[in-house]
Amino acid sequence: DLARLVVLHPNASAGANRRKYVWEKIVPLALAKCSLVSNGTVEGKTSNIAIPMLSMRFFVNCFKSTSSDESAGTVVAPFLDGIVDCAKAFSESPNKNIRLSVATLALNVSCFLMKQEASLTKVTITGVGEKIISLIQSMLSSGLYDNEATSRAFVALGTVLLISSMREKVMALDSNTNSITLLFKDVEKYGEKATAVAKEIQLVLKS
Repeated sequence: DLARLVVLHPNASAGANRRKYVWEKIVPLALAKCSLVSNGTVEGKTSNIAIPMLSMRFFVNCFKSTSSDESAGTVVAPFLDGIVDCAKAFSESPNKNIRLSVATLALNVSCFLMKQEASLTKVTITGVGEKIISLIQSMLSSGLYDNEATSRAFVALGTVLLISSMREKVMALDSNTNSITLLFKDVEKYGEKATAVAKEIQLVLKS
């Protein structure tokens, strides 16, 4: 919880490259703790909710500010695969707050990929981008997400689609399996915001 708050401080995130060793220790520790929870080796109901929820919020805040090359997101970028995998492990959590944090993390990581496209390798972008799509598919197919979380998931999907190095992969995926289009089935039940975003994505897919 302290890490979640500290990473938002201007001196912590804007100068993250100068404190790289700190975040390189904290992120793996958070991922390891989450792994223990997902493996069922952590006892106690409170810990099984608090650890993943606060870890997700910590990761969300790492990627909240993406305007600087010295942001915390840039420093923890080597852990992107593990962070998205961690989010997927908890994407069907019975806890609403964890699910909302997962949706927000998908959105923030997607925005990070788009804004840092010039500085990240194509392999990193496409690899993490595909994981984000898989995460969103798991989220939306679960039927567990409310209107706000679903809207964030759709915005995350649309953001990934707008990344130039990802668009070809997304279009090919939808053309071969129709798996993206299927996500928009009965989208109206998630409210006006989600419906509007879904329609914009469908227009892009058809363009």
